[in-house]
Amino acid sequence: MMYKNSFKKTGLTFLVFILFIGLSVIPGYSSSVSSINKAEIEQEIERDVSFSWNRWMEIEDITGYPGEPLIIPIYGGWVDPIYSFEIGLYYPDDIIETIDVQQAGISQDAIVFNYVTYDLPMSCFLGIYALILPPIPPGTGILVELVIKISEDAMTGDYLLILGHYGGPPEVHCHYNNIPLDINALIDGTLTVLEPTCADMNGDGNGPDIADLVYLVDYMFQGGDPPIPDPCVADVNGDGNGPDIADLVYLVDYMFTGGPSIVDDCCG
Repeated sequence: MMYKNSFKKTGLTFLVFILFIGLSVIPGYSSSVSSINKAEIEQEIERDVSFSWNRWMEIEDITGYPGEPLIIPIYGGWVDPIYSFEIGLYYPDDIIETIDVQQAGISQDAIVFNYVTYDLPMSCFLGIYALILPPIPPGTGILVELVIKISEDAMTGDYLLILGHYGGPPEVHCHYNNIPLDINALIDGTLTVLEPTCADMNGDGNGPDIADLVYLVDYMFQGGDPPIPDPCVADVNGDGNGPDIADLVYLVDYMFTGGPSIVDDCCG
C-alpha cells in the first residue's frame, strides 16, 4: 500500500509538470504578464547580430524642456543588404508640437509619407520611408533623425515613443526591404520632459554648481550658449532682469558665502 501511494504521488507530480510545460508553449499563454525588456534586447543584439530576428530598430531615449527643439536618432541593424526601409512611430500629439525628418543618417532622402491621427485620444502616427541606392551591406547605424519641438504647455514626465504600431489607412509599420520586422526587434524610446530649474544653467539637472557658474560667465562675457532651456533660469535673484551682474554676484554669494537662497520662480 505504501508503494502504491508513493507511485500515485510521483505520477501526479509528473502529470502536473507535463501540464505546466504544455501550457507554457501554447501561443498566447503565460503564467504571468511579461514584456520584452529594453535592456535585455539591447544586450542580445550586442551579443550576437547573426540571428535572423536581429533586424532591429531603436528610437533613442531623450530629455528636453517645454518649447525646446530636439533631434532624436532612430537606429537600426540589418543582416541583409538593404535598399529601403519604413518606420512607423506612435507619439503623444499633446506633448510634441511639431515633428519632421532631418535629411541625415543612412539615407539622405528619407521622407514623411504618412501622417494620421491614431485611434487613441491626443496621439498621432508618423510614417517615414527611404529608398537606398545602391543597397547598403549588412550592418548597423542611424537610419534617420527626427526633428521635434516639445510643446510649450507640455507637462513634466516620461512619454513613450513607440515603434511599429499600426495606424492608417494605409497601414504603417517598420520593415526593411518590404520584410516586416518581428515586434521583439523594435525598441521603443522615452521622451522625458523636464521642468526648468532656477540656476541650472547647463540643464543637466544638477546644481547650482561650478559647471553652472562657468556656463553663466561664458554666456555673459564670452558669447556662449544661453542658459537651458531659457535665459530666465539665470534670474537667480528674481528681480525680472537679466541675467546680469546682479544675478552673477547673487549666485556667487549663495554658493560660497552662505548668501540668500536661489528664488523658486525665476521663470515666472
